[in-house]
Amino acid sequence: MAEWPWLVELDPPPDPVAVFRHLAHDPFALFLDSALVTSQPKPAVHAPETAYTYPLGRYSFITAYPFATLMSRGELTEFTQTDTGLTTLSADDPFALLQQHWRADAPPVITSDTNLPPFQGGVAGYWGYELAHRLENIPLVAHPARSTALPPDMVLGFYDWVLAWDHA
Repeated sequence: MAEWPWLVELDPPPDPVAVFRHLAHDPFALFLDSALVTSQPKPAVHAPETAYTYPLGRYSFITAYPFATLMSRGELTEFTQTDTGLTTLSADDPFALLQQHWRADAPPVITSDTNLPPFQGGVAGYWGYELAHRLENIPLVAHPARSTALPPDMVLGFYDWVLAWDHA
């Protein structure tokens, strides 16, 4: 049995955008591209005619095909095991459901090795503004066109693998 985590360094590394193109068809594919490098003028305390390059982020991450998803819309939250397709609906607090399912289904802690990228799998997704209605009693603004065509209030994937690029 392979030691967990399974780590492979690719040299030279593939282009993250090209890799993501192969996974983008998955509705829960996630690309955290935080390694944009830009050239900006130096701060005013330095000579303004010179420019310098600095990284806006060190790592890029790609993951897809989560082993579970948690999606909240209005008063209902659904938890889906993606391998079986089994979905449960709940009116419980989505944050409590997140904690409950993560404790039950999380992969083992990968490693605390400081030489590895910080995101090695876990929960990722988005929390929308409408989720605030689950946290406090805020009047709903009437949206006559509100339907399931609008994005859910929260969408999270539970990921047990990730591709990481260290741009340092």
